[in-house]
Amino acid sequence: MILGSRFIGEKIRTGAYTRTHIANKTMSLFFSFVNQKKCTDIATCYKMMPSSFFKNHDFKENGFSIEVEMVAKFLKFSKNLVEVPISYTGRTYEEGKKIKFSDGFLYLINILRYRFFD
Repeated sequence: MILGSRFIGEKIRTGAYTRTHIANKTMSLFFSFVNQKKCTDIATCYKMMPSSFFKNHDFKENGFSIEVEMVAKFLKFSKNLVEVPISYTGRTYEEGKKIKFSDGFLYLINILRYRFFD
């Protein structure tokens, strides 16, 4: 699996909220610890995986936790995870940013859920 990361390399990144940046880093660190695999940006939407993996697994999440579910299930399937730097321009809430504090809480719960129970 290839993940785009907003936190590595020298690409241009603008518009991120400080609290969102800290939350993303914290969730990525927690995900890395729980799954024993370094992941610098678990909340990235940029993912590339073999179509066979995607076709042969059922995904349950409808919200932002799909990010955690897909990567956690892939790590059970294969430990072959690569990150590449991406450019990023964050949106404001007025421009359509939708993630909330409750989504971050669900991320943390689902990191444990998809590592140990599902």
